[in-house]
Amino acid sequence: MPNALLVYPKHPPTYWGASFALDIVEIKSAFPPLGLLTIAAIFSTEYHLRVVDMNVAPRAGFEPATFPLGGGRSIQLS
Repeated sequence: MPNALLVYPKHPPTYWGASFALDIVEIKSAFPPLGLLTIAAIFSTEYHLRVVDMNVAPRAGFEPATFPLGGGRSIQLS
């Protein structure tokens, strides 16, 4: 069974970011990886999928993957 690893990078802190408010509203990430989840829905059931959001689990263990994919937003280019 082929493995696919879908990684969403960590958001950098910004002046307009709402990262300070995450604790108040009791959530772990302000921007869920919806693009990667859409791509994951396209894969057939033969694949073992793993979606890793680096904002939620920055030190998640990565296992070898046949298809490593990444997503992101323009602010994450820096």
